[in-house]
Amino acid sequence: MGDLPNGLYKIKSLKFDDFAENWPDHDPGIGIGNYFPERKRDVVLDLIPSQWRITRTSPSSNTYTIESAEDKSKMTFINRPGRPALFAKGSNTSTKWKIVNYGGYVKFYPDGNHLQLSAVDMFQYCEYNYLCLLPDSNSQSQKWKFQRVDKVNVLDLRPDIRNRPIVPRALLSDLKAPGINFDLPDLNEVQGDVVFTFPKTAEDFIFFDIIDLPKFRSVLSNFTPTTSNDVIELLFQKMTKNPRKSDPTAQVQIAFSKAGLRMLGVRDRIGDKYFDDGPMRKHKESLGDGLQWDEVFDRGGVHGCFVVSAEGRNACRNKSKLIRNLFRQSTNYDKHVVIEGRERPYPHQTKEHFGYRDGISEPAIRGLVAKHKGQIEVDPGVIVMGYKSDPALARRPKWAKNGSIMVFRKLEQDVPEFNNWLTETGKSWRSFAPKELVDSERPLSNKEGAALLGARMFGRYKSGTPVVLRPFRELPGDQKKAEDFEWNNDFDYMVPGESAPSARYCPFSAHTRKVTPRNLGKYYTKNYLESAMILRAGIAYGPEVTQGEREAKKSKLKRGLLFVCYQSSLEHGFIRQTRDFANMECFPKIAAQDTKHGQSLSESDPFGTKRCRRY
Repeated sequence: MGDLPNGLYKIKSLKFDDFAENWPDHDPGIGIGNYFPERKRDVVLDLIPSQWRITRTSPSSNTYTIESAEDKSKMTFINRPGRPALFAKGSNTSTKWKIVNYGGYVKFYPDGNHLQLSAVDMFQYCEYNYLCLLPDSNSQSQKWKFQRVDKVNVLDLRPDIRNRPIVPRALLSDLKAPGINFDLPDLNEVQGDVVFTFPKTAEDFIFFDIIDLPKFRSVLSNFTPTTSNDVIELLFQKMTKNPRKSDPTAQVQIAFSKAGLRMLGVRDRIGDKYFDDGPMRKHKESLGDGLQWDEVFDRGGVHGCFVVSAEGRNACRNKSKLIRNLFRQSTNYDKHVVIEGRERPYPHQTKEHFGYRDGISEPAIRGLVAKHKGQIEVDPGVIVMGYKSDPALARRPKWAKNGSIMVFRKLEQDVPEFNNWLTETGKSWRSFAPKELVDSERPLSNKEGAALLGARMFGRYKSGTPVVLRPFRELPGDQKKAEDFEWNNDFDYMVPGESAPSARYCPFSAHTRKVTPRNLGKYYTKNYLESAMILRAGIAYGPEVTQGEREAKKSKLKRGLLFVCYQSSLEHGFIRQTRDFANMECFPKIAAQDTKHGQSLSESDPFGTKRCRRY
């Protein structure tokens, strides 16, 4: 190992059969976790093996710097009298290390000090009963292995990070993903919510019009949006902090409508007919929207939107105020429309107001995202313009590269009314439940009937458990399992004993099955289905249901979901999902005779599985 390639490594102690870890917020900064397996470990120190970025100091040198991939702190040798030690946390100066091969294992020591690294029991100094690594000239040097991180495994991350719907691959490896022979987006040029989504508990959408173009251009030139690389850095920082504490860092990005681009003097068409045609109001009918839109959207002329996100309401509100003041003189400040999204209170943080866990079935962008089990992958150009599988690649203006199209929808939810419908219709569960359940000796209670009805509508129970995995009722422990993203997407819709796609355990009309189809390879091309994927980044808005609303079974206050999604093409993404998938009663077409897969209010046929005419 005299010629160690630059890259990410895990450093393994052969003596203790465990990996060196970078201690979050602790001193000294290096530890081995398995030395005291019988002792309770603190939740903050999750003992996931740390990764270390090892870099040769110069092309001709045989010395290296070792840096924590979690927080960028350096592995530094400090020769304190009586207690020399290794530090990482908070250290900005890296010792130069010599790494010497000793036939299958390595020894490494600080260049110039010649003290080989050995393990010394220092648990009396360590609050969390960890083994500290100390350079000790009087001890026999132990053996180490430097294990190159060439395969990503989401399980190597701390639970609060790995159970994000979208996990940046860069958190696990800086090596190019196998099989990626195409260009990837420049993450310093892609805004932060587009690829990995902002970590957030609060989000403001500030809709504005430009009233003074020269002033707006001047201020905009000094405006720095959060990039996708910034989001990776923020998640690196979160990996070393207490997951129960929020981070006050606010993130911001900006989006322009077609009218806004024209105001800026941009006349190019971007190659998407729905965006180039102007406001989405023109397509309201084809989207199936029959109710009144908010005035800011119904007039159709808004120029742009600032998106401000943070893990904390005050941080979000303060950043929004700063942005609005920054553009006060160049935009219609007094008429800014600020729509606030807020995570629901504990224990409903991950759920929208109907009570269903949101944001599970997100696509993983090949080469950029560490794929969860069962997660659908897409090429970069499906979400980001200018790359493989961008349907308008040949028509894009150069400035559009690394951009994406953002869709914003304010979806109002009548929660008491919906819950009452579930309760009443769920009593008739025999009309929609699988035959095995109807004939079983263990019937559903009315509460279980309502839960199954909702699961067959959405494709998941409120916890996020896929209904196809639990076609009758949830099992004990499922609510906890549903939090694990290595489980909650690891399914398909095939039914044992049936060769064709079946609605037996999950109706074709279920929301998740409509907009994120699976097992349709015989009927639709892979490219057609993948190109329709969108990356969603919504958040709830409005107050919780009051006791009075609950008793009256009627909504008095406004609440719902601020739906946000990103795609490179409206025609292939949001429009296709809405018009051709969700609103098309005969999608998916899996037989010569079309079958209706639309939802119905009929208690005898709530999932509309009747035959329908050809289109």
